[in-house]
Amino acid sequence: CANANNTVLTGNNPINGTGTWSVQGGSAAISNVNQFNSPVTGVAVGSNTLIWNISTGTTCPSSAASMTIKVDPLPSTASISITTPTLCANNPTTTLTGIAPGPGTGLWSLQTGTATITTPTLNNTGITSVGTGTSQLRWTVSTGTTCPSSIATMTVKVDPMPSTANITITNPTLCASSNSTSLTGS
Repeated sequence: CANANNTVLTGNNPINGTGTWSVQGGSAAISNVNQFNSPVTGVAVGSNTLIWNISTGTTCPSSAASMTIKVDPLPSTASISITTPTLCANNPTTTLTGIAPGPGTGLWSLQTGTATITTPTLNNTGITSVGTGTSQLRWTVSTGTTCPSSIATMTVKVDPMPSTANITITNPTLCASSNSTSLTGS
């Protein structure tokens, strides 16, 4: 991972000859180019090719082996632009608003509650069938297996539909001398 871009090289200890490390592609700082298990630091993000070459002199051909050290970039910071939308149960859908990762890839996941995520790998995707109450969703940005992921969460609240209004007496008839009545609602 880019925040831990050092390792120890793993060449064999030569019985005959002298070994020499070199960087063929990418960049790295080899502490001791003649040590088979030399520490290496400053390995660049991406693929870095190093060569371990063993030679006994000028008359015999040398023997070489290569290795590639891959360094993943740190993921961009996961972020959500709208973090607490409130919906109504008669239309429990909305758009998730994760900020597009760069570098890295993103993935939406449901942590609590109920909802269907339309396209989990799309930063701005829809969710449907969100259950009444609260549901928590997570936007995770990662760049591979070596770097820690960056995570942002949001809570979607769905309010229940109100009870249906009902009136028991719909058309009361009143007497002019007594112009009051009781209204009953439920």
